[in-house]
Amino acid sequence: MFKFLLVLTFLAAIIVVFTPKLINLEMVKSNIKERISSDVGGQLTYRNLKLSYFTRPHVVIQKAKISIPDSFTIDIQWMRIYPKILPLFAGSLEFAVVRLDYADYSMKLPQLGEAESQPSERAPAFDETVRSLTEAVRSLPEFKLPDVNLRLKNGRVNLIDPFGRKFMLRQVQAAYVRNNDKLDFSVKAKSNLWENIDINGSIDPSNFKGLGHVKLSRFRPQTLIAYLFPDSAFKINETRANVTIDFSSDGAGTIKADVNGAIPNLELMVGQEMLAIRGSRIQGTVQVDKKGSRITIKELVLDHPQMKLAGFFAVNDQLQNIELTVNGSQIDADSVRQTALKLAGDSETIQDLFDVIRGGQVPWITVEMRGQKIADLAEMNNIVVKGRMTRGKIFIPGAELDLKDVSGDAAITEGILHGDKLIARVGNTQGRNGTITLGPKCRRS
Repeated sequence: MFKFLLVLTFLAAIIVVFTPKLINLEMVKSNIKERISSDVGGQLTYRNLKLSYFTRPHVVIQKAKISIPDSFTIDIQWMRIYPKILPLFAGSLEFAVVRLDYADYSMKLPQLGEAESQPSERAPAFDETVRSLTEAVRSLPEFKLPDVNLRLKNGRVNLIDPFGRKFMLRQVQAAYVRNNDKLDFSVKAKSNLWENIDINGSIDPSNFKGLGHVKLSRFRPQTLIAYLFPDSAFKINETRANVTIDFSSDGAGTIKADVNGAIPNLELMVGQEMLAIRGSRIQGTVQVDKKGSRITIKELVLDHPQMKLAGFFAVNDQLQNIELTVNGSQIDADSVRQTALKLAGDSETIQDLFDVIRGGQVPWITVEMRGQKIADLAEMNNIVVKGRMTRGKIFIPGAELDLKDVSGDAAITEGILHGDKLIARVGNTQGRNGTITLGPKCRRS
C-alpha cells in the first residue's frame, strides 16, 4: 500500500511539474478559438481560462459563450477540455473529451410563410409549408462532426419563434462518442413539448450510415403545430401522445423511420367549436430519398370517429406527381361524416360527398387521389372511391330522395356515384342500381 501511494505521489508530481510546460496557455487559447470557428463558424468569449491537473490534465473555461451572429448563442457555465496526452509532447494540442456543464442554447427560429397576427380561415398549404421548412433548414449554420468525445450535463435549450412562442428543453443530458468509423450518441431531455425524450443511436461519420431510436412520452405538439402551420383554420387544443421511432440511414441519401404511436385523446378547435378524436393508434413508415418522400400507414385505428385505415402518400422531390391511397374498413359513416364536415367544412368536394352519404356501415373502402400539386387532390375528378355499404343512408339532392337501408357495392369516378347490386329503400319502395352525379347539380339516373 505504501509503495502504491509513493508511485501515485510521484506521478502526480510529474503531472504538476511538466503539464504547464507541455500545455501553453496561449497555445490553448488560440487553438480553442480556431477549432470553434472552424467547426461551427462561431466566436468564443470567456471570463477565465486555467489549467487543472486532477484527475487528469485538462483546461477549465469559466463563463464561456459561443455565438453565431443572427443565428444562435450558447452560454456555458463550465467547459472542460481534456487533451490527448501524446500529441502534447510534440507541441500539439488535440482534444480528446469536451465536457459542457450547465450550457444554455438559445436560437430564434425563422418565420414560415407570411406573418399574420390572426389565424387565417383558409386551410394550410402543405407544399408552401414544406418549401418554407426546406428553406429554413438550408439557412441553418453548417456543422462539422468534431473528432472528440462530447458530454453535456444539465443543459437547456430555448427556441423562440417569430411570435414569441418558446420551445424549451430542460435537464438535457447528452453524450457524443466518436471513434474512427463509428459515432455513438444519446440525448435525454424534458420539455414543454413532451414529458420525456430519449434518443440514442450510432452512425458512420464518413457517410452518415447508421441507425437510432427515439422514444417520446406524453408528446404535446400544440405549440409546434401552431408554428409549422400558422395559417391553419383549426388548432390543437389538447393531446398526449406516446411515440417511438426507429430510424436508419443507408449512407446514400435514403432515410427511413418506423413509427409507432398512441394518442388516447386529441382535441381540435375548429373556429369556436371543439372536435374530439379518441383512441388513435398508428403504425407506419416514412422514407425520404433523392427521388422524393413516401409515407406508409400500416395501420391507423380510431375509436371515434370509428374507422380502421391503411395506405400511403407519395410525392417527388419537386412536390409534384402526388399520390394518395387509403384503404379503410370497419367504418361508421355517420361519425366520419360529422368529423369530416367539421374539419373540412369549406371544401366543396367534402360537402358534396357527405351531402350524399349520410350514414351507414362501410365494411371496406378504397380511396385513390392523384395530382400534380396538393390542391389537385381536392378536385372530384382526381378522386376514385370504391367500397361497400350496409344499412346506409344516402340523399340525392337533385331528386330530393332519401334512400335508407342501402346495401351493396358502390364507386365514385369523375364525380359520379355508381351502384352495383345496390339495394335501397325509399319509403316502402325498394330499388336497385343507379348513378348519382356529385356536385351542385346532383342527380339520380
